[in-house]
Parts: sequence; C-alpha cells; structure tokens
Amino acid sequence: MIFVSGITEDGKPGPIIEVNDTACRMLGYKRKELLSRRLSELVENIAADNMANLAGRLLNGEDVSCEMVFSAKSGERIYTDTRARIFEYGSLKVILTVARDITKQKLTEKKLTEKNAQLTKTLRKLEHAREQLIYSEKLACIGQLAAGVAHEINNPLGFICSNMEITRKNFGDFREILSAYRDFALLVPDLSAEDIIEKIRRLKALESEKDLDFMLKDQGDMFDDIEDGLERISEIVTGLRAFARQGLENVFEEYDLNKGIHNALLLARNDIKYHADVKLDLGEIPLIQAISSRIDQVLLNIILNASSAIKEKKMEKPGLITITTDTENGFVKCRIEDNGIGIEKKNIGKIFDPFFTTKPPGQGTGLGLSIAYDIVVNQHGGQILVESMPMMGTCFTILLPVDRQPETGDPK
Repeated sequence: MIFVSGITEDGKPGPIIEVNDTACRMLGYKRKELLSRRLSELVENIAADNMANLAGRLLNGEDVSCEMVFSAKSGERIYTDTRARIFEYGSLKVILTVARDITKQKLTEKKLTEKNAQLTKTLRKLEHAREQLIYSEKLACIGQLAAGVAHEINNPLGFICSNMEITRKNFGDFREILSAYRDFALLVPDLSAEDIIEKIRRLKALESEKDLDFMLKDQGDMFDDIEDGLERISEIVTGLRAFARQGLENVFEEYDLNKGIHNALLLARNDIKYHADVKLDLGEIPLIQAISSRIDQVLLNIILNASSAIKEKKMEKPGLITITTDTENGFVKCRIEDNGIGIEKKNIGKIFDPFFTTKPPGQGTGLGLSIAYDIVVNQHGGQILVESMPMMGTCFTILLPVDRQPETGDPK
C-alpha cells in the first residue's frame, strides 16, 4: 500500500492526496473515501503522543520505520511493516508512506507464541512428573530399607534402655550412700571418737555392700555406651532425613562425595552386613557442586544393587563390595564394584532403560538405574559407566565434574 500525504501550513502531516489501487483494495475503500482522510485515522494501537513523535521525526528529515496495524472498512486488521519519508511531489514536499502487508507473518508468530506457551506448560508438567517419579522411587527405596533401618536404630536403642535401667538402680544406691554420709555429717559434733569410728566403719561397709568403686567405673562406661548409641541413632536419622528430603532438592550446593558414600552405607548397612563385606578406598577429593540428596540416591541405589547381586549369587563366604574415589581429568570418580552374579551381555545395553529389570515381579520397578542415569548425566553433566561379566561381578563408575558450569536450564 502506498500513500502520499500533504503537509499542513503549521508543518503537520495532512490529508492523503494520492493512494495506489492496492491500498484501496486491501482497505476496502474507494479512492475518494481515502483522499478525504488522514493516515492516522486508518491505523490503530498508536497513542497520540507516539504518533506525534513519529510525525516530528519525519518532519525533521528522518526516515521513519515501524510496525502499524491498519483497520480495513470491514473491520479486518492488517499488520504492516511501514516506512515513511519526505518526498518531492512536483513543486510540493509530501510524505510518502509505503506499508508492506505482514499479516500472515504476524499471525504465524502469534500461533508460534501460543504453541510455545503450550509447550512450556507441558514441559513444566513433564518436569513436575519427573520430580514426582524421582521422589517416588526414593520413597520406594526408603520403604525397602525401612525394616533394616529400624533394626539398626533398635540395636543401640536396646542397650541405651538397658543402661538406663542399671543407671536408675545405681542412682538409688548412690542416693542411699549419700544420705548415710549426710546423716553422719550432722551427728559428728555430738559423737564421741569411738562412735565416729563406728559410724565410719558402717559407712565403709555400706560402700562395700553397694560395691561403690565398681559402680563408679561401670557408670562411666555406661555413659560412654549411651553417648555412643545416641550418636549412632543420630547419624542414621540424619542420613535418612537428608536422603528423604525433597524441599531443597533442586538446589546445587557444595557436596562431599566421600561423606555421601558413608551416609549411603549407613542406611544400607543392615541389607549388606549378613552376606557381604565392604572395602573402602576413599581418596582426597574436592567438594563439588551437586544436588546432594539426588547423588545420595544414586549411590544408595547402586550399593543396594551390588548387595542384591551378591545375595543372588548365594556364595558360601561373604561377598565383597569395593568402593573407591579419586579425581580424573576434571571429574571426581567413584567406582562401586561387587563380585556378585553380574549382568548378562544381552542385558548390559538395557540397564538404563526405564522399567527394565531382571528382578521377579514385585521386587523391582526398573526405574532405579534409569533415574540414576538422568541424575548423573542430564542434571549434573557427568557420566555413569558399567562393566560386568556374568557370575564374576559388576563395576559402576560415576564421574561428576569438579568445576561444573551452570546452564540456563539449571533448576533453581
């Protein structure tokens, strides 16, 4: 569409004095209808001050370029890429405006924007579903460990209760001895030397009867045992709480991989101790940036798999789980190796697939290793590798970057 507009005596854009056939056809007006109007009357969504600013720039000799929406006589909206400049028309200076129709392009952009909004919404739903899936697998793992963790807590709790019973009895004996000494102290001023000697003899006899020296030593040992038991319970509960937490899961923070291994072994101890020994060779490794509870979940899942593989092999002697850590080419490396039943060659390429499992129905979801892969590779930019030989054992290698570079899509 091409428009030629006059300039009024006061230097403002005037009425349209010429227009091409394309403009008449697109806007649905006859030529004489357009010649009696100003260009500003045919466009919408431009505020008066913005129109004044455009006109001012134009009259100052600038070429003006902007997007404008024209309103056709039918009410149809026509999106345009519009350019305008001062032009010599015979002996007059006029404003030449050329508007190129971009309606299809704008409608396509609008559809793409709407589609993008839908895709973003769907992506958020999928991300939420993934978060719930990871957490559900974690809860399933906790359920698997619940009996063992309860047993691990019950052991120290048992001797704490036993020691408390003995401590209560000792306290009664201490109180009886202390009461006898206080009574003696009150009577001393009125007693003769012989009576004092007799009272002291009786006090010593009471100490001997109650075995005071042994009680003092034994009570100290019991306090040490109680303190040790409470520390063990505190470690188990703290590890379980850290593993189970969901609120801060998406926050990358400083993470000690060696400490994570100790926490995982603490939770899995009851599952492992009856059929496997654990050998640790943990190197001096730097702290890394990680979502701590998720890496804990990976470690625990692989350790439990190693324990299960050894149990399934049914060896006469206890099996062995060997865990080593060190650094390699900018990564912290953790190797978890077992001498269990191993993985058949035909299955080695499927173990990270969702829902793939070789366990009997009801004993595995097939999500553990798939989720572990997602956590290590997709969320942390690391690698997870596996080597295995049937009836010889399996080794998982986890590589996590030391200097992890944040990405735009990182969870916050």
